Amino acid sequence: MLLFFEEYGHLFSKNCVFYYFATAMMKKDVQKLIKHGKIIPCKFVGHADQSMKDNKAMLAIEGNDKEEITQVGQWFLKDMKLMEAAEEDVLFMNQKVTEMAIQFAVIVKKELQNQKVNDEMLQHSLEITSRGVIQSYMNDTLGHFGKKIAREVENEVHDEN
Repeated sequence: MLLFFEEYGHLFSKNCVFYYFATAMMKKDVQKLIKHGKIIPCKFVGHADQSMKDNKAMLAIEGNDKEEITQVGQWFLKDMKLMEAAEEDVLFMNQKVTEMAIQFAVIVKKELQNQKVNDEMLQHSLEITSRGVIQSYMNDTLGHFGKKIAREVENEVHDEN
């Protein structure tokens, strides 16, 4: 991206609007590359690839310019939820959830490997069960088994705080 704007940035009109989707790149970083025009941060909330697979995507657009939100909305299918949010909030959310998800996966994998479980079953269960349970928990559709465990965990977390 840097090389592109160093080489071709001068060719854009001063009225050009730049929409960028790089999650970790902040507007102040982009402003160093683009000396003119309007810069609109557009950030995927969550994991972009998973959002596309699930056909459940959310895109946060910074600013209160309804025209820009409408413009971005025209580029995507109706399943893309658009919302107004600060790019720092999206970055924080994505970083925190990513960190905790990886921490969860590492802890579960290590604990079950220490129990000498079958690696193929572990891989499958960690990928499928965890995703399904989290989705069910968030949608309040856990079965009896899951609800019992959820109550226990919620009570533990409540007691710790």
